[in-house]
Amino acid sequence: MTESAYFESMGVFFNPADAETYAGALHQAGIPFRAEYIMPEDDDETVLAVEIFVKKSAAEAARKIKDDIIRATLDNPDVYLHHISDRDLADIPLHPEDANDFDYWAALALIRQKGLPLEDRDWESFRQERLLEMMEKQIPRSSGLVPVAMFLWAMGALTALFTYRQLPYIPVMLFGGAMFIGYHLKKHPFAPKEQQYGRWLFILSLLGILGVLVLFWLKHES
Repeated sequence: MTESAYFESMGVFFNPADAETYAGALHQAGIPFRAEYIMPEDDDETVLAVEIFVKKSAAEAARKIKDDIIRATLDNPDVYLHHISDRDLADIPLHPEDANDFDYWAALALIRQKGLPLEDRDWESFRQERLLEMMEKQIPRSSGLVPVAMFLWAMGALTALFTYRQLPYIPVMLFGGAMFIGYHLKKHPFAPKEQQYGRWLFILSLLGILGVLVLFWLKHES
């Protein structure tokens, strides 16, 4: 994750409530911080996680606040970590998707406190990589069909200007292709923007077909 020369990362938060809890504690302690949103490369609207940074001069105080929240989690007798078997507890680091941020960090602390076997690895990097990979797989991907549909629609509109009198089926076929793609986009779980484009392409293509047929009918009626 990103780290500038003047700021230090206090961790990546995948759970919004935990991020707000920590940010609120930093604010209450008067520690300036900034949040960096982690998003997919091809999507500027979906937030996967947030990384919180503080100035390096305040890093120790910020770490203590984080440790205090983890300790408070462990000191709470109602936290589920105290009511599961050691085997299930030791399994949490391998499955970060099953725990919130502070629960995960508390689980690691409790495992070490109990002296349970724990593989020597960078568990924070493992957690971040696994969760980001899992979340990115769940994000609807671009189909790449929008430019094709827009090209078909544009060609349909262009040919309609010159051929609707004699060859109306050419623009109708082009509009039909764009309409089919639009229907496909709006009905399948592609990226939200593509679904929106799909709805508009479907409507505009349908209007294009109706317009060509009406003009052709009027031409032959006159």
